[in-house]
Amino acid sequence: MKLDLLYALTNRSGELSWHEVLEATRRHAVMADALGYDRIWLGEHHFDVDGTDASPNPIMLATDLAARTSRIRFGMAAVSLTLWHPLRVAEDLAILDHFSDGRLDVAFGRGILPIEVMNLNPEANRWNGSGDSYGIFDENLAIVKGIWTDRQFSWRGPRYTFPEPGTKFIHSPGAPDPEGWVGEDGVLRAFGITPQPYQQPMPPLFAVTETVEGFRRAARNGMKPITWYPTGRVLHNLCELYRDERAAVAGVTRRSARTSRCCVWRTSRTPTRRRAVSRSRRWWSSSSSSAGFGVSGCFSMRTRTRTTPSTRRWLRGI
Repeated sequence: MKLDLLYALTNRSGELSWHEVLEATRRHAVMADALGYDRIWLGEHHFDVDGTDASPNPIMLATDLAARTSRIRFGMAAVSLTLWHPLRVAEDLAILDHFSDGRLDVAFGRGILPIEVMNLNPEANRWNGSGDSYGIFDENLAIVKGIWTDRQFSWRGPRYTFPEPGTKFIHSPGAPDPEGWVGEDGVLRAFGITPQPYQQPMPPLFAVTETVEGFRRAARNGMKPITWYPTGRVLHNLCELYRDERAAVAGVTRRSARTSRCCVWRTSRTPTRRRAVSRSRRWWSSSSSSAGFGVSGCFSMRTRTRTTPSTRRWLRGI
Protein backbone atom coordinates (compact mmCIF):
# COMPACT_ATOMS: atom_id res chain seq x y z
CA MET A 1 0.00 0.00 0.00
CA LYS A 2 1.29 3.44 -0.90
CA LEU A 3 0.71 6.29 1.51
CA ASP A 4 0.45 9.80 0.07
CA LEU A 5 -0.35 13.24 1.44
CA LEU A 6 -2.97 15.54 -0.07
CA TYR A 7 -1.53 18.87 0.96
CA ALA A 8 -3.33 22.20 1.03
CA LEU A 9 -1.82 25.55 1.97
CA THR A 10 -4.46 26.31 4.57
CA ASN A 11 -4.75 29.34 6.82
CA ARG A 12 -8.34 29.27 8.01
CA SER A 13 -7.67 31.45 11.03
CA GLY A 14 -6.00 34.11 8.90
CA GLU A 15 -3.36 34.53 11.60
CA LEU A 16 -0.43 33.54 9.40
CA SER A 17 1.15 35.39 6.53
CA TRP A 18 1.36 33.48 3.27
CA HIS A 19 5.13 33.24 3.70
CA GLU A 20 4.65 31.60 7.09
CA VAL A 21 2.32 29.08 5.44
CA LEU A 22 5.00 28.45 2.83
CA GLU A 23 7.65 27.86 5.48
CA ALA A 24 5.37 25.34 7.19
CA THR A 25 4.80 23.61 3.86
CA ARG A 26 8.55 23.34 3.35
CA ARG A 27 9.03 21.80 6.81
CA HIS A 28 6.20 19.33 6.24
CA ALA A 29 7.56 18.26 2.85
CA VAL A 30 11.03 17.61 4.30
CA MET A 31 9.47 15.67 7.18
CA ALA A 32 7.28 13.60 4.83
CA ASP A 33 10.34 12.78 2.75
CA ALA A 34 12.23 11.61 5.84
CA LEU A 35 9.28 9.60 7.19
CA GLY A 36 8.89 7.59 4.00
CA TYR A 37 5.67 8.95 2.53
CA ASP A 38 5.40 8.07 -1.14
CA ARG A 39 4.04 11.30 -2.60
CA ILE A 40 2.66 14.76 -1.90
CA TRP A 41 -0.26 15.99 -4.00
CA LEU A 42 -0.55 19.75 -4.51
CA GLY A 43 -3.59 21.57 -5.87
CA GLU A 44 -4.12 24.65 -8.01
CA HIS A 45 -6.49 27.27 -6.61
CA HIS A 46 -6.71 30.96 -7.40
CA PHE A 47 -7.98 34.04 -5.53
CA ASP A 48 -8.12 32.18 -2.19
CA VAL A 49 -9.44 34.49 0.50
CA ASP A 50 -10.76 32.10 3.14
CA GLY A 51 -7.53 30.19 3.73
CA THR A 52 -8.67 26.92 2.15
CA ASP A 53 -5.77 26.38 -0.25
CA ALA A 54 -3.67 29.38 -1.28
CA SER A 55 -1.75 27.52 -3.98
CA PRO A 56 -2.12 29.30 -7.33
CA ASN A 57 0.82 27.54 -8.97
CA PRO A 58 1.57 23.97 -7.82
CA ILE A 59 4.28 23.63 -10.48
CA MET A 60 6.39 26.42 -9.00
CA LEU A 61 5.65 25.21 -5.47
CA ALA A 62 6.77 21.66 -6.31
CA THR A 63 9.95 23.06 -7.86
CA ASP A 64 10.82 24.66 -4.54
CA LEU A 65 9.96 21.54 -2.54
CA ALA A 66 11.77 19.18 -4.88
CA ALA A 67 15.01 21.04 -4.24
CA ARG A 68 14.59 20.40 -0.49
CA THR A 69 13.85 16.66 -0.74
CA SER A 70 15.48 13.63 -2.28
CA ARG A 71 13.01 10.75 -2.50
CA ILE A 72 9.36 11.70 -2.24
CA ARG A 73 7.36 12.18 -5.45
CA PHE A 74 5.31 15.28 -6.21
CA GLY A 75 1.85 15.03 -7.70
CA MET A 76 -0.08 17.84 -9.33
CA ALA A 77 -3.69 17.37 -8.21
CA ALA A 78 -4.59 19.06 -10.22
CA VAL A 79 -3.23 21.39 -12.84
CA SER A 80 -6.34 23.13 -14.19
CA LEU A 81 -5.51 22.40 -17.79
CA THR A 82 -8.30 24.49 -19.30
CA LEU A 83 -6.84 27.61 -17.67
CA TRP A 84 -3.32 27.25 -19.13
CA HIS A 85 -1.78 27.72 -22.54
CA PRO A 86 -0.97 24.11 -23.49
CA LEU A 87 2.56 24.77 -24.76
CA ARG A 88 3.55 26.77 -21.69
CA VAL A 89 2.24 24.21 -19.21
CA ALA A 90 3.95 21.42 -21.17
CA GLU A 91 7.27 23.27 -20.91
CA ASP A 92 6.83 24.09 -17.22
CA LEU A 93 5.98 20.51 -16.29
CA ALA A 94 8.84 19.12 -18.35
CA ILE A 95 11.30 21.39 -16.55
CA LEU A 96 9.83 20.39 -13.16
CA ASP A 97 10.30 16.75 -14.15
CA HIS A 98 14.01 17.47 -14.63
CA PHE A 99 14.33 19.59 -11.48
CA SER A 100 12.88 16.69 -9.45
CA ASP A 101 14.92 13.99 -11.24
CA GLY A 102 11.75 12.33 -12.45
CA ARG A 103 9.76 12.52 -9.20
CA LEU A 104 6.71 14.01 -10.90
CA ASP A 105 3.16 12.76 -11.40
CA VAL A 106 0.64 14.96 -13.18
CA ALA A 107 -3.10 15.08 -12.67
CA PHE A 108 -5.12 17.38 -14.88
CA GLY A 109 -8.53 18.88 -14.19
CA ARG A 110 -10.95 21.46 -15.60
CA GLY A 111 -11.08 23.77 -12.59
CA ILE A 112 -13.75 23.49 -9.93
CA LEU A 113 -14.58 27.03 -8.79
CA PRO A 114 -16.38 29.63 -10.91
CA ILE A 115 -14.19 32.46 -9.57
CA GLU A 116 -11.15 30.69 -11.03
CA VAL A 117 -12.52 29.44 -14.32
CA MET A 118 -14.58 32.46 -15.28
CA ASN A 119 -11.82 34.98 -14.56
CA LEU A 120 -8.91 33.06 -16.11
CA ASN A 121 -10.64 31.52 -19.13
CA PRO A 122 -14.40 32.15 -19.39
CA GLU A 123 -14.51 30.02 -22.54
CA ALA A 124 -13.86 27.04 -20.26
CA ASN A 125 -17.19 27.59 -18.46
CA ARG A 126 -18.23 24.14 -17.28
CA TRP A 127 -21.66 25.13 -15.96
CA ASN A 128 -23.41 26.47 -19.07
CA GLY A 129 -24.09 23.07 -20.65
CA SER A 130 -22.10 23.87 -23.79
CA GLY A 131 -19.45 21.18 -23.49
CA ASP A 132 -16.74 23.72 -24.35
CA SER A 133 -14.87 22.88 -21.15
CA TYR A 134 -14.47 19.27 -22.25
CA GLY A 135 -13.42 20.39 -25.73
CA ILE A 136 -10.73 22.72 -24.38
CA PHE A 137 -9.49 20.05 -22.00
CA ASP A 138 -9.27 17.40 -24.71
CA GLU A 139 -7.42 19.65 -27.14
CA ASN A 140 -5.01 20.96 -24.53
CA LEU A 141 -4.28 17.43 -23.31
CA ALA A 142 -3.57 16.22 -26.84
CA ILE A 143 -1.21 19.16 -27.42
CA VAL A 144 0.67 18.58 -24.15
CA LYS A 145 1.12 14.87 -24.84
CA GLY A 146 2.09 15.57 -28.44
CA ILE A 147 4.73 18.21 -27.72
CA TRP A 148 6.18 16.02 -24.96
CA THR A 149 6.83 13.15 -27.35
CA ASP A 150 7.27 14.61 -30.86
CA ARG A 151 10.32 16.67 -31.80
CA GLN A 152 8.61 17.62 -35.07
CA PHE A 153 5.27 18.64 -33.59
CA SER A 154 2.47 20.31 -35.50
CA TRP A 155 -1.20 20.73 -34.67
CA ARG A 156 -4.37 21.96 -36.27
CA GLY A 157 -7.43 21.94 -34.05
CA PRO A 158 -10.57 23.91 -33.22
CA ARG A 159 -8.71 26.46 -31.06
CA TYR A 160 -5.02 26.19 -31.84
CA THR A 161 -2.83 25.84 -34.91
CA PHE A 162 0.87 25.15 -34.38
CA PRO A 163 3.07 26.42 -35.90
CA GLU A 164 1.22 29.65 -36.58
CA PRO A 165 0.84 29.81 -40.40
CA GLY A 166 3.46 31.95 -42.09
CA THR A 167 5.92 31.97 -39.17
CA LYS A 168 9.49 32.40 -40.37
CA PHE A 169 12.19 30.43 -38.55
CA ILE A 170 15.19 32.45 -37.36
CA HIS A 171 18.12 30.62 -35.83
CA SER A 172 21.65 31.38 -34.75
CA PRO A 173 24.08 32.10 -37.61
CA GLY A 174 25.87 28.96 -38.70
CA ALA A 175 23.57 26.59 -36.81
CA PRO A 176 21.98 23.83 -38.90
CA ASP A 177 18.24 23.87 -39.45
CA PRO A 178 16.50 21.42 -37.10
CA GLU A 179 15.33 18.36 -38.99
CA GLY A 180 11.77 18.57 -40.23
CA TRP A 181 11.07 22.03 -38.86
CA VAL A 182 11.47 24.33 -41.85
CA GLY A 183 10.13 24.18 -45.39
CA GLU A 184 12.05 25.24 -48.48
CA ASP A 185 10.38 28.64 -48.26
CA GLY A 186 11.85 29.20 -44.79
CA VAL A 187 8.44 28.90 -43.14
CA LEU A 188 8.13 26.89 -39.94
CA ARG A 189 6.37 23.55 -40.51
CA ALA A 190 6.88 21.95 -37.10
CA PHE A 191 8.78 22.49 -33.86
CA GLY A 192 9.51 20.91 -30.49
CA ILE A 193 10.28 21.89 -26.92
CA THR A 194 13.52 21.73 -24.97
CA PRO A 195 13.64 19.95 -22.67
CA GLN A 196 11.23 17.12 -23.17
CA PRO A 197 10.25 15.36 -19.91
CA TYR A 198 12.87 13.54 -17.85
CA GLN A 199 10.54 10.55 -17.59
CA GLN A 200 10.06 8.96 -20.98
CA PRO A 201 7.82 9.23 -22.77
CA MET A 202 6.12 11.39 -20.13
CA PRO A 203 5.30 11.55 -16.40
CA PRO A 204 2.46 9.32 -15.14
CA LEU A 205 -0.88 10.99 -15.89
CA PHE A 206 -3.99 11.18 -13.72
CA ALA A 207 -7.38 12.87 -13.98
CA VAL A 208 -9.12 14.51 -11.04
CA THR A 209 -12.84 13.82 -11.26
CA GLU A 210 -15.85 12.66 -9.29
CA THR A 211 -18.31 12.06 -12.13
CA VAL A 212 -19.24 9.09 -14.28
CA GLU A 213 -18.30 11.02 -17.42
CA GLY A 214 -14.99 12.00 -15.85
CA PHE A 215 -14.12 8.37 -15.12
CA ARG A 216 -15.04 7.40 -18.68
CA ARG A 217 -12.85 10.14 -20.14
CA ALA A 218 -9.96 9.21 -17.87
CA ALA A 219 -10.15 5.64 -19.13
CA ARG A 220 -10.27 6.76 -22.77
CA ASN A 221 -7.23 9.01 -22.28
CA GLY A 222 -5.21 6.37 -20.44
CA MET A 223 -5.17 8.40 -17.23
CA LYS A 224 -5.69 6.98 -13.74
CA PRO A 225 -8.58 8.65 -11.88
CA ILE A 226 -8.26 10.60 -8.66
CA THR A 227 -11.48 11.13 -6.74
CA TRP A 228 -12.71 12.05 -3.29
CA TYR A 229 -15.44 11.42 -0.73
CA PRO A 230 -17.64 8.76 -2.39
CA THR A 231 -19.09 5.90 -0.35
CA GLY A 232 -17.59 2.48 -0.80
CA ARG A 233 -20.37 1.34 -3.13
CA VAL A 234 -20.20 4.44 -5.32
CA LEU A 235 -16.42 4.16 -5.45
CA HIS A 236 -16.67 0.50 -6.40
CA ASN A 237 -19.13 1.27 -9.21
CA LEU A 238 -16.96 4.08 -10.56
CA CYS A 239 -13.95 1.80 -10.62
CA GLU A 240 -15.90 -0.95 -12.36
CA LEU A 241 -16.99 1.57 -14.99
CA TYR A 242 -13.38 2.72 -15.42
CA ARG A 243 -12.12 -0.82 -15.84
CA ASP A 244 -14.81 -1.68 -18.39
CA GLU A 245 -14.13 1.47 -20.42
CA ARG A 246 -10.37 1.11 -20.25
CA ALA A 247 -10.52 -2.54 -21.29
CA ALA A 248 -12.69 -1.64 -24.28
CA VAL A 249 -10.48 1.26 -25.39
CA ALA A 250 -7.11 -0.42 -24.87
CA GLY A 251 -8.17 -3.89 -25.96
CA VAL A 252 -7.01 -5.46 -22.71
CA THR A 253 -8.67 -7.65 -20.10
CA ARG A 254 -10.63 -6.07 -17.26
CA ARG A 255 -8.11 -7.40 -14.77
CA SER A 256 -5.19 -5.63 -16.45
CA ALA A 257 -7.22 -2.39 -16.53
CA ARG A 258 -7.29 -2.10 -12.76
CA THR A 259 -6.80 1.32 -11.26
CA SER A 260 -3.94 2.08 -8.91
CA ARG A 261 -4.38 2.67 -5.21
CA CYS A 262 -3.42 5.71 -3.28
CA CYS A 263 -4.70 6.42 0.24
CA VAL A 264 -4.48 9.92 1.62
CA TRP A 265 -4.79 10.27 5.36
CA ARG A 266 -4.64 13.23 7.71
CA THR A 267 -4.79 11.71 11.17
CA SER A 268 -5.04 12.89 14.73
CA ARG A 269 -3.50 11.24 17.76
CA THR A 270 -6.75 10.20 19.44
CA PRO A 271 -7.27 6.45 20.03
CA THR A 272 -10.67 6.61 18.31
CA ARG A 273 -9.14 8.06 15.18
CA ARG A 274 -6.23 5.62 15.18
CA ARG A 275 -8.65 2.70 15.39
CA ALA A 276 -10.74 4.12 12.53
CA VAL A 277 -7.70 4.62 10.33
CA SER A 278 -6.31 1.20 11.20
CA ARG A 279 -9.61 -0.43 10.24
CA SER A 280 -9.71 1.46 6.96
CA ARG A 281 -6.11 0.57 6.15
CA ARG A 282 -6.91 -3.12 6.67
CA TRP A 283 -9.78 -2.78 4.19
CA TRP A 284 -7.58 -1.06 1.62
CA SER A 285 -4.88 -3.69 2.08
CA SER A 286 -7.25 -6.61 1.70
CA SER A 287 -9.05 -5.10 -1.29
CA SER A 288 -5.77 -4.46 -3.08
CA SER A 289 -5.23 -8.19 -3.48
CA SER A 290 -8.79 -9.05 -4.47
CA ALA A 291 -9.12 -9.97 -8.11
CA GLY A 292 -11.03 -7.54 -10.23
CA PHE A 293 -11.33 -4.62 -7.84
CA GLY A 294 -9.51 -1.35 -8.21
CA VAL A 295 -9.61 1.78 -6.09
CA SER A 296 -9.47 5.12 -7.84
CA GLY A 297 -6.23 7.01 -7.68
CA CYS A 298 -6.62 9.07 -4.56
CA PHE A 299 -9.10 9.16 -1.70
CA SER A 300 -9.05 11.70 1.09
CA MET A 301 -10.57 11.17 4.50
CA ARG A 302 -10.45 14.45 6.37
CA THR A 303 -10.25 13.90 10.10
CA ARG A 304 -11.25 15.75 13.20
CA THR A 305 -10.46 15.17 16.84
CA ARG A 306 -13.38 12.76 17.20
CA THR A 307 -14.99 10.28 14.85
CA THR A 308 -18.13 11.87 13.46
CA PRO A 309 -21.33 9.93 12.60
CA SER A 310 -20.71 10.54 8.90
CA THR A 311 -17.21 9.07 9.18
CA ARG A 312 -18.56 6.04 11.04
CA ARG A 313 -21.13 5.53 8.29
CA TRP A 314 -18.35 5.84 5.71
CA LEU A 315 -16.24 3.23 7.52
CA ARG A 316 -19.19 0.84 7.65
CA GLY A 317 -19.90 1.48 3.98
CA ILE A 318 -16.47 0.52 2.71
